Parts: sequence; structure tokens; C-alpha cells
Amino acid sequence: MTAKKKKRNNRGDEAAQQVAADSADTNAVVEGADTESKWERTPVPFIAAVAVVAAIIAAIVIGGIVSPAEENVSEAQRVDQATIAYIKARNGEDAQLKGAVCPGFDDNAFVVKPGGDKITYSKVENVKVDGDRAKADVTVAADEKDLPVAEWNFVRSDGGWLVCN
Repeated sequence: MTAKKKKRNNRGDEAAQQVAADSADTNAVVEGADTESKWERTPVPFIAAVAVVAAIIAAIVIGGIVSPAEENVSEAQRVDQATIAYIKARNGEDAQLKGAVCPGFDDNAFVVKPGGDKITYSKVENVKVDGDRAKADVTVAADEKDLPVAEWNFVRSDGGWLVCN
């Protein structure tokens, strides 16, 4: 081979090497792009979201265990329950009127007089608790006619309330 031909071949080889280097750089960019897209598709955000949701659920469950719903009843709600218990007992739906009223309760002296009328619950309002005693404005109906609002007295007994004169 002549010197001129060798020079041309070297130039051709150099050009081929340059093309190969350029394509290697292009592959490097493409590989970098693949690396970035792989990074975006990691499960890290999903795992973090699941961990946050699990922590919230755990807090709710622990809160329910530490403070059960039956302990979150207000005194006004307990007075309301005592009123309903008295009405059920008074209407004969509950066998024990004694369990709903104070000892020595006088049915004849109470706001709702004994008789054949069935009493229905309407509402309890303005509950005022003072230690182991409470008063509330109670509305009931007899034979589907609303009776006037009356102030009822209650006494706390064993964590609940009893209707009193």
C-alpha cells in the first residue's frame, strides 16, 4: 500500500472512530434518560403514602381503644337516656319503674300523672348539672298531644341518672 492510501485509511479509521464516539455519547444520553425514568418509577412514593395511611388508621384504632365511645357520652345525653328509661318504664315497656326513678319517688306528685295515657318522648333541653343533681326541661306527649314543658329533677346513681320528684 502506498503512503497516500494508508493516510486515507487512517483518516477513514479516524472518521469511523469519531462516529463510534458520537454514537457512544448518544447512548450515554439515552442511558441517562433511562436512568432518570427508572428513578421516577420507583415505589418509594407509593410506600410512603401507604405508611402515612397506616399511621392514621393506627392512631384511630388506638384512640378507640384508649377512649371507647361509651365513655364519650355527655351528661346531657345521660340525662336524656334517663328520661327515655323513665318513659319506657312508665308505659309498661320496662318491668322495673324502680330502676328509672329515685327511691321514694311519688308518681302521683310527679309532673306526668299516672293514668292510662301512653307517654311519648319529645325532647330534653337546657340540662343543668350540679354535682350529683341535674335539672332539665323535658317535653313529652300524652295521647299524641304535647304536654307543657316541665322541669324534671335527676339524681346521679351508679354513673347514670334517675328521675326524681
